[in-house]
Amino acid sequence: MRFDAIVLSVLSTLVAAPSLAAGETADWTAVQKATGTVYRLERGDSYFAVTCTDSKYGGGATFDVVLKGVDSKQHTETQVFADGAEYDLRHGALGVGVTDCADCSKAFLRLWDALRQRDLQWIELKRGQTTVRLPARGGGGVLGDCTSDLQR
Repeated sequence: MRFDAIVLSVLSTLVAAPSLAAGETADWTAVQKATGTVYRLERGDSYFAVTCTDSKYGGGATFDVVLKGVDSKQHTETQVFADGAEYDLRHGALGVGVTDCADCSKAFLRLWDALRQRDLQWIELKRGQTTVRLPARGGGGVLGDCTSDLQR
């Protein structure tokens, strides 16, 4: 790849990246990996992480939910409550959160939009009898574009 193409690619990524408003605090962390970005909320021994794969590697998203130190089991659901709405997220083989079926994709994309709202303060995660509340401020300034596996 030519140097000018690399510079243009980097600049377009920087321009398109979301940013926090002055004085805004974010509970989200974002880690850029070779194939995409991992966004994560955590508190104690619980976390919610979404991996958004870059479109040049096929796109799509998966997620991981650990509640009070217990990872998701295969073929289960986790309910996520954000801003008064409920989103049912499915876990496939090995407990990995999936976005490849029609209902899975719809729920994930609705949740992703909710998580990006600047006024969102908390989310609740529930699986079985276990419920965990995670701070979720700053999603609008941290969370980038993400598509479901069904849309890729």
